[in-house]
Amino acid sequence: MSTEEALRFSVPVGLSVCEPLVPLVRTWKVYTPLIPPPQNPMELEIRRNTFWLAYAANRLHAATNDFAVTLDDEDITQVLPCVYTDIVQAVSVHLSFYLQGTHFRQKTIPSEQRQRLRTPNVLTTHPEGQTDSFVLYIKATVLLSKVKTFNVRYKARFPKTSDPRDDPAFKALEILISTFQASFPLQFRDPISTGARPDSHLYLAHLIPYM
Repeated sequence: MSTEEALRFSVPVGLSVCEPLVPLVRTWKVYTPLIPPPQNPMELEIRRNTFWLAYAANRLHAATNDFAVTLDDEDITQVLPCVYTDIVQAVSVHLSFYLQGTHFRQKTIPSEQRQRLRTPNVLTTHPEGQTDSFVLYIKATVLLSKVKTFNVRYKARFPKTSDPRDDPAFKALEILISTFQASFPLQFRDPISTGARPDSHLYLAHLIPYM
């Protein structure tokens, strides 16, 4: 239940959404999460990563039970994580400027140019500069979420169908899974390169489609 609680708590603090795609509120007031806005771009990216870590853990846990997921993908408007090297560079540069007593503003890709779950072909399109093993791992858990949703809702939507494999939605999922695997950029096709330390996130991104 801890993964369910973590993901659920991300909603009132605003981690599951990203401007300008935020919920409407009563009396048309400004949408205001329960925690103050981030102080700088680095903190904003860390909050986004925190949400996606909670999401991935929840989806992996949900794959082991028969219950509906806590937060529907349709209600998530947060952009996908930035690449890990951008986070590391931001932390080191920010710390350096802090020690020097100066202000640092991280240059990041604007949110309107970032991928979200509702971006067309988000699972099979991997823009340069926005893709690394962690992002592919998150996309793999999104794929897992789609399979989970199909399984949970299937009998309610198609009560007269005897074999799920005959359903067009099942066949579409099957095609999406194979297309996702084939879409990996060349540098992410081998999670266990010879002489290199295995990339755990990339390994899971390759493994999850077989779950």
